[in-house]
Amino acid sequence: MIRTDLYEVYDLQEKNKIVSRTVHLQWPDEEVLLLLANRLLGNKAIAQIAKQLNLEPTRRPEDLLRLLELCFPDEVEGERFQTWLLEGLRNGHDRIAPRSIVLFLNAARDQAVRFGDHGAGFPLFSLPAVSSGMNDLSRLSYDEVVSDFRVSVNFVRNCRAHRLEQFELEEVQQLFSLDEGPVNRQVEILERLGFLRRVAQRDDDGVLSTTFRIPRLYARSWTTFAPLAI
Repeated sequence: MIRTDLYEVYDLQEKNKIVSRTVHLQWPDEEVLLLLANRLLGNKAIAQIAKQLNLEPTRRPEDLLRLLELCFPDEVEGERFQTWLLEGLRNGHDRIAPRSIVLFLNAARDQAVRFGDHGAGFPLFSLPAVSSGMNDLSRLSYDEVVSDFRVSVNFVRNCRAHRLEQFELEEVQQLFSLDEGPVNRQVEILERLGFLRRVAQRDDDGVLSTTFRIPRLYARSWTTFAPLAI
């Protein structure tokens, strides 16, 4: 088995022998939230609370919402928690990798310890812990592109240095290193990886143009946020 992002990025030989055995897993938002719930219930203390409240999130959607309300703030950075979470986890293909849920929860847990959330009441994860946990996930995702995949490293680092989130290709040509291949080829690989999202749009005069956006999953790691109150 091989992760889709690895399969798409690396130049595997004779891919036609692999494709016939390929299964692309799609995770609807509801399934992502259920995975989050199942991971939460893996904690004995949270599972005990859910049992006392007779919550069965895998069977009743309303129980899933109640479990999330017990664990997370209603709003994070001006958005409902569920909306904020899902948008923060999407890559350029509008997909959410299940491993991102696991990494987010691990990071939020570590930040909860840092911010002293243990025994602080409900929600179990404070706003600072949740927000900082997503920051950690974003940094991990960015580092994976640069250090593990090593895709268009010069350009990706320049995106962070210039804090780019949306741009037209003509505006950023000078940020690419031709030592890493033709610009169009680098863009293609970054799109396949999910680091870039291509967006076609028309202006008021009907002229069609293409812009590229870097999903929040990566761009969050170089966006400045106001200090969180503890």
